[in-house]
Amino acid sequence: MTCLVVSKSYFQTAVLLFFLGMCAVGRWTITYIYLMEFMTEYHQKVVGPLTQSLAGLVFVFSTLMFDKLTKHIVYLEVGTVTVNFILLLICVCYMPESPKYLLSKGKGREAKKVLRKMARVNKCSTAEFQDKEITLPRTLSNGALSSLWNIKDIRNNLLILIMIWSVTSFGFYMMNFILKYLDGDIFVNTYVFGSAEFVAKMTASLILVKVGLKRLLLIAYSLTCAGVLLLALFFGSATSTNHLLLTPCLLVLTRFGLAQAFIGAYLGAITLIPTSHVSSAMGLCNIFARISTIAAPFVSEMKPPTNLYILLCLAILVAFLSQLLSVETKPSTS
Repeated sequence: MTCLVVSKSYFQTAVLLFFLGMCAVGRWTITYIYLMEFMTEYHQKVVGPLTQSLAGLVFVFSTLMFDKLTKHIVYLEVGTVTVNFILLLICVCYMPESPKYLLSKGKGREAKKVLRKMARVNKCSTAEFQDKEITLPRTLSNGALSSLWNIKDIRNNLLILIMIWSVTSFGFYMMNFILKYLDGDIFVNTYVFGSAEFVAKMTASLILVKVGLKRLLLIAYSLTCAGVLLLALFFGSATSTNHLLLTPCLLVLTRFGLAQAFIGAYLGAITLIPTSHVSSAMGLCNIFARISTIAAPFVSEMKPPTNLYILLCLAILVAFLSQLLSVETKPSTS
């Protein structure tokens, strides 16, 4: 990122963006897993969506900067580098290793030390695990995905999650690219788009706690299908003054659904895959998601509303597949 700030060559910028993209996926995935491994299953459903909701605010603030302040991206890049460097120092110097990760590697003593530190910071009693041996099931002690392949429910969950990640990522980024072709003002549409993502992810935790993962995904993809279908049907009809709000309203519906589907995709991997395999599973899901995302700008350049109908068909498919998830397959730590 630092080199990107001072880059003057198109080729150099392209190469740097390639490596930045490679690092960004791993950085976000590892950070998210790291955060979730300190949480109980209930708190994962609350904290996970709240954390991801900040991505919507970034979308809004960056649009505000380009719309009202400056068109130079260097200021955003310098700020990003500074914040990331500070957070990296805090993480390296202060944060302990994940106790769930230590347990998955058979390091019970180290895990207890981390738990004691967490208890001291939160002013809790350590009596619950002082003398209790905490281990993971032996059958899931290594992190290789191949060891899960003979467990039917988990294998099916992983395959479905790969589809969910791929389609959701494709739709998420395709809608970003297609914004410039939709009716109305590009900045208004982008403000609405980012704000809808923030609100959707903030409310996802409430929905998830109340109705569960499968119903959250069903609601999310239903909203996505409704928004995309209406955008396709009304494409080109929002040019008159009476329909200026039509496109932003439909964008809210679409982004709301896609954002909540992303929450379901992430928490699905966290809650349905054994702890020792979460990193590998999310890495695999990310690989397929990024492959599908590569197709997003190409599909977005297709003649509307054909591209919207493609997304609609994919959203209907994963809405059906999400209901085939087996939600009681992750073995608990004993």
